[in-house]
Amino acid sequence: MRVLRAGATTAVVLGAIWAVVVCTSVAVAISFATGEAIRPTALWSLVYGAVAGLVVIHVRLPWVGIAAALAALIPLAFAGDGPLTMGESLSTPARLAAAV
Repeated sequence: MRVLRAGATTAVVLGAIWAVVVCTSVAVAISFATGEAIRPTALWSLVYGAVAGLVVIHVRLPWVGIAAALAALIPLAFAGDGPLTMGESLSTPARLAAAV
């Protein structure tokens, strides 16, 4: 009950749903802008959202929470696992825009 009262469960669920919606919107926008096939990856979107939700709920200051969530997720992005699947012919600026 203590976890429910602290909001950790809600943070994970809302973070995961939010990440899937944002990832899908970004994938559609970049696909239309570049003409390349970009699709969202549901599993990594859920992971990124859950991690971001947990980090933000445990840090009380909003900007510090956002910075901490980015610091937690950047290693996953550099490992090549991300919420968007892109083709090999996509340019570097478009890849960077999709990673952010």
